[in-house]
Amino acid sequence: MTNEQNIVIYQGEDIDITVTLTGVTLTEAETIKATFRDRGQKNRVMYIVTATIIAPSTLTISLDSATTAAMRATEDGPLHDWAVWREDEGSRTPYLTGTVTVVDTARP
Repeated sequence: MTNEQNIVIYQGEDIDITVTLTGVTLTEAETIKATFRDRGQKNRVMYIVTATIIAPSTLTISLDSATTAAMRATEDGPLHDWAVWREDEGSRTPYLTGTVTVVDTARP
């Protein structure tokens, strides 16, 4: 598992987050998801997004403008966490974790 995969998102933007996992070989048959949690909302899961797999180790997670617009902007530090995981026979195996900083202005 890779920790501290910290990203910056601008509110209201469509964004594709491309992740290359190290030490992991993906197959097209896996279902990979990314979970975005809001720390200020009792760690409530805000969004679960299915990733597009590009074997052997690259994923693309797509967030639309409505999703990013609904995320709370960061003031004094990241307010959101995210994780990428796969579900295997009822258990979740995390591939990476990190924080999300949400900026409330347009991307420069």
